[in-house]
Amino acid sequence: MSLEIVKSFLNAVENRDLIQAKKYLSPSSIMIFPGGKFIKDLDSLAEWSKTRYKFVKKTFSTFDEIKEGNKSTIYSIGILDGIMNDGKEIKNVRYIDRFVIENAKIVNMQVWNDLAESILVDKE
Repeated sequence: MSLEIVKSFLNAVENRDLIQAKKYLSPSSIMIFPGGKFIKDLDSLAEWSKTRYKFVKKTFSTFDEIKEGNKSTIYSIGILDGIMNDGKEIKNVRYIDRFVIENAKIVNMQVWNDLAESILVDKE
């Protein structure tokens, strides 16, 4: 069930269906993005994303789940592709998302990726 919550959430976010995506989040959820950026809700995430990307798409490679009592931790591992606001293509950028699920809601989401590294490599 926890894995389906994460997959449904990720699909809703990617499709920009924030109303659906919000259904999977706890009201007190914590979201942390690369650079230690804390984001309080999906509307703030959408606004922050607009300053960075025209669009981004995830290709899922694997999901790992660790269960502890009524809590599950899910790792989503894969590749990012998309377009930055300056028109630069995002291609084959690794990512890992970590989700903590309690009582059928996402209470914590942390995101790591190599996007900054891929931009630096292209400038060398």
